[in-house]
Amino acid sequence: MDQRRGNRAARRRAMKEYRRGQRSLQTAVAAGAVVALGAGLLGGAGAAHADEGDLLGGLGDLGAITGLLENEMVKDFIEVCQNPDGSTPVIDAENPPVAVADCSQSTGGMGVAVVLPDSIEIGGLMESQKVDLGEIKLGGGFGSINLGEKNMIQLLSGLALGSDTTKSIANGLGYGRIDPFAVGNYSSYDQIREHANLDRVYEDSRKWECDYGTTANVFGVKNHEVSDPGDTCPTKTYKDLFGKTKTATGKVKLKSGEVTEDKHYDKRRDALKMVEYLTGEKFDSYNHPVELPALADLGPKGGATVKGDGLKVALAMRGGNATAEANTLFGLPGVALAGADHGRTSTATSQLGVATALNMDTDQIKLTWFGKELDFTNLKKSGALDLAGEEGAALVDQIEGLQLPGLKEVSCYGIQASAVAEGLGSCSNYLGTFDFYQDLREVTLADPDNPGGNTPVSRQTQYGLTDLSSLVFGNDALLKQFGMLGGSETTPFMDTLMDNLTSEDGRLKFAKDFVRFTQDVQTRYVLETVLDDDGNPVLDPETGQPKTRVKMEEVKTPIVDGAGEAVLDDDGNPTYTTSLQPVTDTITAAYLTSDYGLREPITIEWLGHTVVLFPAATVNGADRPNYLSLPQIKKIAADADRGLLPKIGVITVDNPFGFGTLTSPSNFDFLGMFRDYRKTVTIDDDLKQIGSLIEQSTGGVEGLTASVTGAAAKAGQKAKDGLADLRSNLTSSTQDGTQDPDPTPVTEPAAGPEQSSPEGDPTTDLSLNQDTVSEETVEEDGVTGAPVSVPPASPTGSGPAGIQSQSNEGAVLVQ
Repeated sequence: MDQRRGNRAARRRAMKEYRRGQRSLQTAVAAGAVVALGAGLLGGAGAAHADEGDLLGGLGDLGAITGLLENEMVKDFIEVCQNPDGSTPVIDAENPPVAVADCSQSTGGMGVAVVLPDSIEIGGLMESQKVDLGEIKLGGGFGSINLGEKNMIQLLSGLALGSDTTKSIANGLGYGRIDPFAVGNYSSYDQIREHANLDRVYEDSRKWECDYGTTANVFGVKNHEVSDPGDTCPTKTYKDLFGKTKTATGKVKLKSGEVTEDKHYDKRRDALKMVEYLTGEKFDSYNHPVELPALADLGPKGGATVKGDGLKVALAMRGGNATAEANTLFGLPGVALAGADHGRTSTATSQLGVATALNMDTDQIKLTWFGKELDFTNLKKSGALDLAGEEGAALVDQIEGLQLPGLKEVSCYGIQASAVAEGLGSCSNYLGTFDFYQDLREVTLADPDNPGGNTPVSRQTQYGLTDLSSLVFGNDALLKQFGMLGGSETTPFMDTLMDNLTSEDGRLKFAKDFVRFTQDVQTRYVLETVLDDDGNPVLDPETGQPKTRVKMEEVKTPIVDGAGEAVLDDDGNPTYTTSLQPVTDTITAAYLTSDYGLREPITIEWLGHTVVLFPAATVNGADRPNYLSLPQIKKIAADADRGLLPKIGVITVDNPFGFGTLTSPSNFDFLGMFRDYRKTVTIDDDLKQIGSLIEQSTGGVEGLTASVTGAAAKAGQKAKDGLADLRSNLTSSTQDGTQDPDPTPVTEPAAGPEQSSPEGDPTTDLSLNQDTVSEETVEEDGVTGAPVSVPPASPTGSGPAGIQSQSNEGAVLVQ
């Protein structure tokens, strides 16, 4: 007994030493597939920091993107060009390529045209990526198996195929559930496709004969072979013992042989198991051929074209066609971004401005294996990830959690900028003043039977006069946010950049509106009262109010044949089919809004009622007072204060040209009101900063360009605080749509005392104390900047993206 224990202990020690020596091999076998799947797609994709003078880096980390596009692994999945010589060649005009990246009309500046796939198929990467598996030592004097260098499809063969008994032994030796004898059964994507689509083929050795029976055989009638069991046997005659002529009728019967099993079954089964292993899907059976997609069919489709000498990027996928044209003016570049998807067209054109036409469902791009979405369940069950350690498991989690945001944005601003994104919107802006926008989204209402199915769908057409001076005047002027004119306490443009680029409802706002007229068309279902059998309204037992439902009507639709021709009845008249469809109607409203004047509606509480003057309307994602709206009057709580004097909510008035913000006084402190107002006026500092910028341009256009370029790079560096890692940024942008705010140190103004108002109504009276305002000198990059005026803080604090909430009727204050 002691001897056996000693031998067992010795074997355990020997196995520990053996496993320790094989640790690197275990890691290679276990993590090789994981690394190959992820390294080419995710590795090295972190955001690069732009140099101070790098204009591309300053405009949204395009430098890192262009570097990523040069990665050879990434090029396997996309069609891309970055210069005229790199355009997709069209060799056969009658059969052009399905993916065309055209940079031939790019005459300077920076231009990138990319055609993306609708899924990232890893089949080609699995075939090209190799790992050295070394050798597996069997121990116990049984030698070793030298696996050597294998590609990832060969390695996957050992995980997906082979003997369960062998896998159990390998797992016991510490290699995970892998059959080394099955490694290499498949080595290419096309080989798996070929085997999966093999026809059912049987070995048939059967022979057939016409059998005339024993009696006829005795009297000399011989059986004879036929080629097919469906053949007919000829009738034969013979004479019996008495010399009478008899007739023999033959029947086709099996003489010998058999039918073997489908000789392609094993190959077809193994090929489909290779597909199942990384997708988690199960085929119904392996008895029938399956046509798997070719790599060429899973590649990019569409056309992306860039033109001009400015900064332009065009993206296309799923048959979309995108054109981005940007040109310089006075040596300064225009910026054009275009993206198209689902066979649609997007066009963006800019001259010394920004034009964006992005309508792409890039959030639908998935990692696939033979066209099916990746699933690592089987890989996790194999135990391979446990041996790969935390890094291997983390890499798989990153691949599984990879989520690109959709790109949804139509915006224009500049000397001459226009954009059209089919299915989303169109816009134009000229001289930074005359602005137009139209929503082109299709009106699609929710299912009327679902809760919230009657939610109206709004589509807007807008005409505006934008304030070019707001680029330089005011606390949150755009050039201040970019760091070109001192600094800004708030950065609403940067804070909402990713949210606006990925949301259909948000729009990039470059300048403030002097005035904007909006035609808002709402489409909704028509409701009708539910009646009982006697024609009386059916009451809701909870509310006591009559129940309603969406009104339905019969709609006749002509019946057409396969050629699109109308089907006629016997009399030659068209035939129709009838169906019930919900009834809809539209309501058109008119809004007149401005970023100046009243920041929020005026609320007056008096004699148990609340009167709201200029109720807010939502335009481009922001709520502003609508000067065309009639007052709203509603009754407040019965126990509310019904004093004789009205309570008026805080009134805030924004002024253009850096003339600050005027807020109604608290406790009739008009001196304090004007003192606080003076601190919000920035025109003096703004003019000084503008003069300084002009002095920097004394070297001519080159000097001004260099100044703008450096400032743009600095602004881009601020924007990239939330882009330290491209993968996490893409994921987080779909979750919250925002980036981390600028970390520039700012001294916040002291908050005023909390105020109270009747429960359920946030209106405040004239006795409200206003928050104090401080003027701080902010240091940036070791240089003391000009004093920055801080507007009064809201009593309820500041929200994200420079939006502050006042405590009256939930109005929004946009700083």
